[in-house]
Amino acid sequence: MGMDFKVVEDYIAGNKPCSDGEARIFFSDKRYDALDLTKDNFHEIKDMYTEKAIGFVDGGNAEIFRNGGLSISVVRVYCCVYRQNKRTEALKKEFFVAVRAINRDGRLLYEADVIGNEKIEFDAFDETLKDGINKADMSKIANIIRRFEEIRLCSEMIGKADIIVMDGSLQSSVVNEADKLGKLFEKAKENNCVVTGLSKSTSLITTNSVPVTSFLDSIAPLKEWYYWPSVNISHSDHMADLYFVKLHKSSGFVFRFEVFSGVDYNIDEVLSLLKLNSRDAAFPGYPYGLVEADRFARVSNREAEYFKTKLSVLSKSVPEKTAHNILDSIG
Repeated sequence: MGMDFKVVEDYIAGNKPCSDGEARIFFSDKRYDALDLTKDNFHEIKDMYTEKAIGFVDGGNAEIFRNGGLSISVVRVYCCVYRQNKRTEALKKEFFVAVRAINRDGRLLYEADVIGNEKIEFDAFDETLKDGINKADMSKIANIIRRFEEIRLCSEMIGKADIIVMDGSLQSSVVNEADKLGKLFEKAKENNCVVTGLSKSTSLITTNSVPVTSFLDSIAPLKEWYYWPSVNISHSDHMADLYFVKLHKSSGFVFRFEVFSGVDYNIDEVLSLLKLNSRDAAFPGYPYGLVEADRFARVSNREAEYFKTKLSVLSKSVPEKTAHNILDSIG
């Protein structure tokens, strides 16, 4: 079978944004009431002076050991705080997570041991974790633990930052996440802190099967803008206002941006700060604070290979290959 690249080009070219007023965001969940996407809902991002501090949070992880019933990962989370577009504070946390499969009364569980902190159990067949009809992959648990730690770090930043920007959505999607986000939101309300989430990508499409970000960019009457409103959300696990933003006139990117809806906030003030932080020439239109958080939270391939090599040696020399034995040897 030959490969006709022209066919691919034609297919992509044919997937063009539809015209103004012909689309809404497609949601299959009735708790999302989509509104018409029109030029009337574009707003200019204003330049506002504020002394409020804005913080950024991201995390990274990598699996460094795996056998049939045991997975070990290194997890790292990082935050930085900016005031007047100057970094005033930064914090990095890193730790090992050991996940082992256990059989309890005929149920397959994954026990995640966050070394030096806590143990969390997950049902391998939980509906929010499964891969189709199959049990969840054990290595997925470290991703969830990383997400929990990002939420925990956001909570620690309240009082140090007036506005917090997480990498990703504010919607809970896996077991126990709603509880973690709920505690963060309660603390945010008590301290009048604005919690937000910026997603580097989104799978949302219009009712005409076009990416929402592409459609909005094609009809935008402004060079730097935010779009609001696009949907009314009545989902108990997604307490957020949904925006789309273009933070720099030279940027080729439109981002999904969410704000926790349980506190009073000034969206112009929030986005003015975000825009001010999105002027780095290497990636105009994307907050430098998130670039920094990604860089310092990321577990590089070189680091992962170092840990893998060390663990492969230690696992052969340690008589009882338990998670604690191996990780104690690393430490």
